[in-house]
Amino acid sequence: MFTPNALESMYLHTQNYKGSLEAGGEVFSRTPHETGLVVDFIAGPDMRDKRGPCSFIPDPTAATEMRMLQFDQNRHAVGLWHTHPERMPQPSNKDKRTGELYLKSLDGQLDSYLMLILGNSGDPLNLCVWSVSESQGLSWIRLIEK
Repeated sequence: MFTPNALESMYLHTQNYKGSLEAGGEVFSRTPHETGLVVDFIAGPDMRDKRGPCSFIPDPTAATEMRMLQFDQNRHAVGLWHTHPERMPQPSNKDKRTGELYLKSLDGQLDSYLMLILGNSGDPLNLCVWSVSESQGLSWIRLIEK
């Protein structure tokens, strides 16, 4: 599901010490409609984003610029990622609302949207992945690696 380069891009921003800032961005794939979706590019964080120890607000202009650049390379946004300063990250209500808003903004171009949250422990680091689906009435499911 993830290329090594995509994973490494997220791992660089782990919140592994007190006061470290949340990081995040969008998740891209060249195969957005395939059953075997492969995430091959992770965007962010951008220096224009607003970041705190427990918050991440992407800069809209930077996000749009990155989306256009990736689209020119045949990649499509399929989700969002960000870090949490905890071992086993769970999406907050705000995280869920954000994922739902992004999915709705796609006007039916995708059936579901990913939410990746990187924790600060584990080997490899705990990466929890959820999917929100409009076809299921905006239901969330956690994806488990098999």
